[in-house]
Amino acid sequence: MVEQANDPKNGFIPRAQDLSFDAQAEGGPAEAEVTDSLGLVFDQQQDPLVPTRGSEFDHSLLEDTMKSGTDISIPESIQPNVIFFPSTDSTMREPLRHLERTGTLEPGLIFVAGAQTEATGQDGRWFTGPSDVAMTVILPDIQDHNKLAQLTFAAGISVINALRESLGDELPQLKVKWPNDVFEPKNAQKLCGILSVGGIEEEKRAGLAQKGYELPPNVVVIGIGVNLGSEVIREEELRGKPTSIQTLTGVLLDREAVIANIYRELISFYELITSTPIEFTKHVKPNLYLGENDATYMDISPDDETIHGTLKGVSQRFFELRSDGVTRLIPLSIVRRMYPDPKIREH
Repeated sequence: MVEQANDPKNGFIPRAQDLSFDAQAEGGPAEAEVTDSLGLVFDQQQDPLVPTRGSEFDHSLLEDTMKSGTDISIPESIQPNVIFFPSTDSTMREPLRHLERTGTLEPGLIFVAGAQTEATGQDGRWFTGPSDVAMTVILPDIQDHNKLAQLTFAAGISVINALRESLGDELPQLKVKWPNDVFEPKNAQKLCGILSVGGIEEEKRAGLAQKGYELPPNVVVIGIGVNLGSEVIREEELRGKPTSIQTLTGVLLDREAVIANIYRELISFYELITSTPIEFTKHVKPNLYLGENDATYMDISPDDETIHGTLKGVSQRFFELRSDGVTRLIPLSIVRRMYPDPKIREH
């Protein structure tokens, strides 16, 4: 099911007025000048031969991709329900608005934006262009900090698998920098940012609320931003220079297909983590962004202690790290970030 957030029959209206779109009937071409909060201007001329951009969204393509042949089955209780906003400040703010507006917030809801003016990540702002993926997913709550840490990482693997579904061998090697960033490791460039928050993660929720991102209770909220297009200069404040799929491969993917495949992969991992989390552990180390010979740095909560060593293994609750001749078992849930080189700590 897909809903158009500016379709009068659904009673939804775009929340942000920062972006100006020439709204036309669904299925027709759209032309508008779009200005984001940084003053960057994007050309929104719609070409029928290229993927949709900005305020245009192909509902049928997303639904067809969801239904296409796959060995991943989605439980009836979390079937996808996509609500598309041509423009919003942040998809992470839409779940609470939806709850206040409708009185319900069902798992399976996916809030998608054609443009965001105030997107946020775990450690800073995240800028999206008119061809990119900007989505927030609602899943049933998980009352376990280690499983929540696994789910955040699983969202990164889901992005990689979804991109591989579209690109096959054309996709360069990608890795997940624990817990929530997808990187192209050759040039240490960020491709995707993820922000995942469970109902029991009170400190994380309080921090987001202070920044104006209040989240609904008793659900897992996962925000995902993936750089697909190369039409915007991406410079995060005080951070590195991200890349995009189009920059890496020359291919501009249909964001609708990518969104559908991300959700299918994410649900598969959610089911695995909530039922047999030990089975998920085999996916962690192969997808981690590690240094040579599995060297890594870890920042440990709550004091942000940094330790350096060699990652020897991963269980459903612990990282096994060999550091200064001593093997340490470090709970997944207290590893704030993991990185192969201090130079990319904040990327």
